[in-house]
Amino acid sequence: MFAAACKTRDPKLKSEAPKDTVLENEESRMSWIKTAANQFHGLMGTRSAYMEQQLRSIASWHSPDMTTFELVLRQHDPWYMR
Repeated sequence: MFAAACKTRDPKLKSEAPKDTVLENEESRMSWIKTAANQFHGLMGTRSAYMEQQLRSIASWHSPDMTTFELVLRQHDPWYMR
């Protein structure tokens, strides 16, 4: 997904693995990643302000003192540690 939120209704902001993707298979996985990278590149060209805002938001999730558990919890609970 190309958004800081956990969900979006905009199909252009989603990148779901094709049903035939085998994550354990590098070639299969990289095929999906290449498609997602091209989609990301396209969004950076057509919706750069939105994408940059989303990247800034995602970057703000990190704190050197934050445990992995806290980071995951913060991503899924908008009121956690605010």
